[in-house]
Amino acid sequence: MRIAIKFFKTAKFPLAKTAKVLIAIIAFASCKSIEPAFNIKGDRELLKDVKINVEMLKDDTSTIETTFFKGKIINIDNQNTLRYALYVSYKDSVFYKLSFDNLHHEVKGEPINEIIVNKQGEALMVWYKPLEKGSIPAGNILMPWSIFIAGLADKAIAKDKFINFYRTR
Repeated sequence: MRIAIKFFKTAKFPLAKTAKVLIAIIAFASCKSIEPAFNIKGDRELLKDVKINVEMLKDDTSTIETTFFKGKIINIDNQNTLRYALYVSYKDSVFYKLSFDNLHHEVKGEPINEIIVNKQGEALMVWYKPLEKGSIPAGNILMPWSIFIAGLADKAIAKDKFINFYRTR
């Protein structure tokens, strides 16, 4: 972006105005399409036993990568993602899944991709905030596998997506 701005200010060759306009448009468009990394928050004692895998549906591919493991955030390539599925597990014994379309480019607000893991009473809860701090998070309680899978319409979901570590690029 800085190179484009510098070029925009200093270009002096023929058709410079047209080139300046084209570069400004390209620079603006490329900056607008940057997908935010996942940000995981919560109680440190809980987070050390939390694993979060992200399945990403892109134009013609589907990949799954681990974005949080043993208390550490792992950056993944989530650019150009059309749909997400988050697979959250705690000590590989309680589980939660959330699937959603990636609408960051279609809505106003500062996208943050924030996942929050905390206790609420005796329950372990996970929330997902797609946008700025004031946005309403989606989330639910983590449940043992038998209860979790019984509540799903699609029971073909593999437990591996929750408990395996998926290498990132």
